[in-house]
Amino acid sequence: MKAITTILFGCLIILSSCALGRINPYLSQSADAGSSLKSDKKTEKLLTKLWSERHDSASLSRFIEMAKPLARSPGDSRERWLKLARAEHLMAEFYTESGPERLRLYLSAAHRAEAALHLNPAYRDAVSRPRASPEDGLTAIDRADLDAAYWFAESLYRWSVESGPERELKHRRTVELFFSRIENLDPGYNHGAVERHFAIEHARSRDGDPESWKRSRVRFESLLRLHGEYFANSVAFARYFARPTGDEALFKKLIDRVLKDSPASHPDSISEQILEQKRAKALSTPKKAP
Repeated sequence: MKAITTILFGCLIILSSCALGRINPYLSQSADAGSSLKSDKKTEKLLTKLWSERHDSASLSRFIEMAKPLARSPGDSRERWLKLARAEHLMAEFYTESGPERLRLYLSAAHRAEAALHLNPAYRDAVSRPRASPEDGLTAIDRADLDAAYWFAESLYRWSVESGPERELKHRRTVELFFSRIENLDPGYNHGAVERHFAIEHARSRDGDPESWKRSRVRFESLLRLHGEYFANSVAFARYFARPTGDEALFKKLIDRVLKDSPASHPDSISEQILEQKRAKALSTPKKAP
């Protein structure tokens, strides 16, 4: 009976993915209950240690490989799928340039987060109807689904942007609606992640709208007032606004702030803070001519 339930669950998710033209090979594997592995205390302890060291690519890679076979049973997969989504998204960030592996990681992260969303029965029912799309389940998303919704939208966004204009345009509405839903449920979610997303988007769309720079700056400045201690906000402001606009004074101020502060100033996100410091250092280091 348990095996049948698992298979039916997997099939529901696969069907909804097919309706979107997004086949998820990972989820087809999750229907195989026999492939699931049970962890012991020793394994869990090691996974916890590796997760705390996710700012190191070797630790992160090992975490992903160890966690994959433990997340194939829908029974208690939400936390594991979300951690894998975050881990694969983060691993993609370690690649300095876009390429097949980086794209694969972003897309896999989106699928895993989407799988976590399907553990909300109301969401699953809404998106499993014929010709349904992820945004059809938006009203079913509540605060308990925020992490899944965010990592789905953010990973889908990164994947579509780097896949080219056609895919970015195809998924733009889904991404925007998901971020708007998250903002409605929790405006300050994840240290201002939604505000950061829209600030970046305004900066990226500057060619089509001369007012976009102004909207981007307003968003970034609001973000720093509310969540200035989170390094990703300053780095994004420097990377997407200050440098493209040629405001080197602002760029230096933002980067110096990140480099001088301690990652421990945000105890729940030390790994992310360390990574953003590395990114700030890379941005501030002039590239040598070939």
